[in-house]
Amino acid sequence: MDLQEQIDSRQEAYDNIKQTAGATSVFVVMEEGTPDPEKPWETEAVEVNVDVFAVFLRCKEKTIAGSTVLAGEQKVLISPLDITLTRKQAMMAKIIRGDEVWTVNAFERLRPGTIDLLYTLKVTS
Repeated sequence: MDLQEQIDSRQEAYDNIKQTAGATSVFVVMEEGTPDPEKPWETEAVEVNVDVFAVFLRCKEKTIAGSTVLAGEQKVLISPLDITLTRKQAMMAKIIRGDEVWTVNAFERLRPGTIDLLYTLKVTS
């Protein structure tokens, strides 16, 4: 199976999961704001809201793929087609689903080579 077939296969699987377990959420990312011309060394972070389709998975196991899951923690799957993230952005972000606000505790990307296929986040409310 070539790389494009793998990408298509994973996207199809993600689309199937989205239909059964996903919900539209808001991913709040902190980005660097416009500096004050009089004080260019001082730049305040600005919150940017991005609508994403997130799949929340409740974890029953104490460890998943060698990663410890804490009480109240959930895993969230997000497609890079919805948002492009760096590790720094993800770790400073929060996810809003309905009236729940989730804090990101860990960030992993499924990335063969240079193509992001899926983001996996551990979150707590």
